[in-house]
Amino acid sequence: MTLLLIVLLILALVVIGLVAFTARTAARVEAGLPPQGRFIDVPGARLHVVEKGEGPALLLIHGLASNLRHFTYGVMDRLAADYRWSQWTGRAVATRYACRALRPRWARRPR
Repeated sequence: MTLLLIVLLILALVVIGLVAFTARTAARVEAGLPPQGRFIDVPGARLHVVEKGEGPALLLIHGLASNLRHFTYGVMDRLAADYRWSQWTGRAVATRYACRALRPRWARRPR
């Protein structure tokens, strides 16, 4: 019984240590890579929006496995010369609408 308690205590300390390490690492990453643009709260979601440039509107939508920074690799400045571009991301919105769109019609819930 004592051995079991020692093992559980060690396991609990390891889990607490991993949670603390993850929180510290996440804080360091967020401090080193602050979000670009602004956040907009809409019903049911929070959108992260980046806008730049002048001219006709152009909406950039990143893929499921990417993020807004993928457009910073030489694309944004070229587009900003001729277009007013806007890009957004919102995990709750993207997941909700992508999942709804991918479901067969018979499996979709009414809105």
